Amino acid sequence: MALSDNIAQALAVDATGANTYATVKTPTANATNIVVTNTGTHPAIVSLDGGTTDHIAILGASSVRLNNVRITSAVAIQAKNLIGGSNYTGLYVNIW
Repeated sequence: MALSDNIAQALAVDATGANTYATVKTPTANATNIVVTNTGTHPAIVSLDGGTTDHIAILGASSVRLNNVRITSAVAIQAKNLIGGSNYTGLYVNIW
């Protein structure tokens, strides 16, 4: 499946980080691939299960792609600051 096959839920953006988990995207269908891009300078943590588990740590000015992961419909993809008080900016999440 190409990214364009599921463009309706493909892109979410979180402009400003926080010290506690905040929802970036709630999938409307199950997905198995994710790309997270952090365009800012401060790192973030991304959770694929509504903030229960820290799944992806992403440094500033970097991207991470994971294939064959379980992203469940209606379960929020959330993010928070990796370092308390150092808000990430420009966090992009693509799922398909």
